[in-house]
Amino acid sequence: MADNKLPSWVRENVPDDAVWGEYFVIARKEEYSSGSRVRIEQSVSEPRDAVITGRKIKENLSFSASPLSGIALIVIGAVIAVLAILMKKPEAPLGNFIAPLLFAVGFAAGGIYLFAKSRRASSEIDSISSFEALEPYIEKALTDQVFSEEIEKRKKEHGDQGSGYAGYFVIPARLAAGGDLEKARSNFGLTDNIKQQLIQTANGTPEENRRLTRRK
Repeated sequence: MADNKLPSWVRENVPDDAVWGEYFVIARKEEYSSGSRVRIEQSVSEPRDAVITGRKIKENLSFSASPLSGIALIVIGAVIAVLAILMKKPEAPLGNFIAPLLFAVGFAAGGIYLFAKSRRASSEIDSISSFEALEPYIEKALTDQVFSEEIEKRKKEHGDQGSGYAGYFVIPARLAAGGDLEKARSNFGLTDNIKQQLIQTANGTPEENRRLTRRK
């Protein structure tokens, strides 16, 4: 979905230079290994005021509604299947043919899923006609942006060293304050004490900072 194909309400009410912001609470996991021993540390950062532009919001809407990723996977799956059939040798074991064929089916199935998901998203995005309806999309885009920025922040601190042993947990302070931690963007599970620290940190932010607001 190109920008000019977004709903007219979004194009008219979300200028490129507009800015929305909200406070987030963030946890990080680090794993350290020494021989056969592994030490895991989890920590909570200070609340972070994160902002996102109208241009970025519209880019995220367009990407969510675009079927291109799904179509690409379907095409890749079809190409792999055709190549597997063309390259099959009569004397070769059956397993040599089935393995790439299953691989192709996996690509195609993933593509079909992404295509259907994009069609549902496109239908939902087309119906946006108020800021109330837009807010969940802004918050998701902002959450994804903060998650990516946390990864980049760690790279600046440590380079790529041990990047596979890092974890990130990002959630709006509004949700964390109510204990609703299931809606976070995360790639690791929290310990109970870190959960409590996140909730306490979120509740320690002023209530007005726990709302998504337009800043510009």
